Amino acid sequence: MQLQDFMKYIPVLQQRDFEIYPQPQGIDRSNSKFTFIDNDQTHITVQNVGTQQNYLIPLVLIEFASPGILRLTRTVTVRNGSLI
Repeated sequence: MQLQDFMKYIPVLQQRDFEIYPQPQGIDRSNSKFTFIDNDQTHITVQNVGTQQNYLIPLVLIEFASPGILRLTRTVTVRNGSLI
C-alpha cells in the first residue's frame, strides 16, 4: 500500500484499539491489542497495549483497516522491533 492510500485508514485506526490479522507470530494472543502511534513514508508505528512495546509495520504489508482490525497481506513475525 502507498502512503496516500493508507492515509484514509488513519481515522479508522485512531477510533479504538485494534487487532492485527493474521495474528503476528511471537506475540501472545492474550496480549494482541494495538494502538496506532505514527506513520512515515514507508512504515507505520503501532504499540502493543499490554506491553507498551512499539513495532514498525511496512506499508506494503497493509491490506486494509476497519474498526478493530488491521489486515495484513501475510503473516508477520517479530524481528528487531518490526513486524516483517
